[in-house]
Amino acid sequence: MWNRATAAGVVLFALGALAHAADPPVAVSPGDPASAALVESRCPTFSWGEVPRAESYEVEVRRLDPGFEGAGPVLRQTLPGSVDGWTPSLDRCLERGGRYSWAVRATLRRGATGWSAESLFQVAPLPSMGELRETLAMVLAVVERMEALEEPPPAAEAPEAAALEVAPLEDSASPPPADEPFDLAAAEAEEEANLDALAPMQPVVAGDIVIASERVTVGVNIRERPMSGSTIIGSLAPGDRLPYIGSVPRWHEVLLSDGRHGFVSKSWTHVVAAGPAGDFTIEVADVGTGLAILVRGPDFSLVYDAGSNDDRRRGDANRFLAFLRAVQPNLTTIDHLVVSHPHRDHVELLTDLVE
Repeated sequence: MWNRATAAGVVLFALGALAHAADPPVAVSPGDPASAALVESRCPTFSWGEVPRAESYEVEVRRLDPGFEGAGPVLRQTLPGSVDGWTPSLDRCLERGGRYSWAVRATLRRGATGWSAESLFQVAPLPSMGELRETLAMVLAVVERMEALEEPPPAAEAPEAAALEVAPLEDSASPPPADEPFDLAAAEAEEEANLDALAPMQPVVAGDIVIASERVTVGVNIRERPMSGSTIIGSLAPGDRLPYIGSVPRWHEVLLSDGRHGFVSKSWTHVVAAGPAGDFTIEVADVGTGLAILVRGPDFSLVYDAGSNDDRRRGDANRFLAFLRAVQPNLTTIDHLVVSHPHRDHVELLTDLVE
């Protein structure tokens, strides 16, 4: 039998369960409800205390700087209930120098909890040394990739290359069939013609090299003469390189380490053009709260980002243009432009650069 005491107990239990279910998660980091903490990373990890039986979490980040009053969240993300943290992707990172607040709430089967107390934080106006090192590493990777893309395409393989793939030797021709006599006179005539053609040949650029093709697994025979029956005097292994001297039909002439000249099959090798001599420099411009990098090499210039949050002057007052005029007054062409992501502190100063 139900009585008033039993009914009251059930009601109190239900109210307690609902109240417990409505407890919001606790925002752990970054920031603090009482005072804004300084955060170095533009992509901080937001973490919170776990809510039992949460099916999902919702995170909102708001900008507190002047001009953003009443604006909606700059970041909003829904996450599964199994996680207790979230790091924004690079294209959603926050702006340097900005002041922010954030909160999180959980969704359970019976509905959403309230929002956590707002935590305050500010993104550091200047990048940390760790972030600078990461950015420079990315710039170096871009430069290396660019240099690799500018290498000339591999030399065209001879028509008989398909047959060479099954040849027992990684050389210019398969051994003659056993039932066909070897025409020594014809081979010697071919060799003489090759040697006559080789005499005037010189490298296109001093420093060109010959490497084994990607099909080579053991090594390419280096022969004494441009002829498949000639004496083998060495081997060009994958990863090795030899100075390029010249070419005749089906053969490249190379210089061995002991000063001798030898010949390798065109079908199993590539000639790689020598790159320009000299190093490149990386210079980081002072653009206030932002990033702008100039990379200069012997025959190229590359700009990696050019933006600022606090100095948006245009035209002659553009700080990055002033920097370029100071370090390289005769610069008229930017060969390569790399933009890491479209935030103001990385792109704001680019308009004047490309106009």
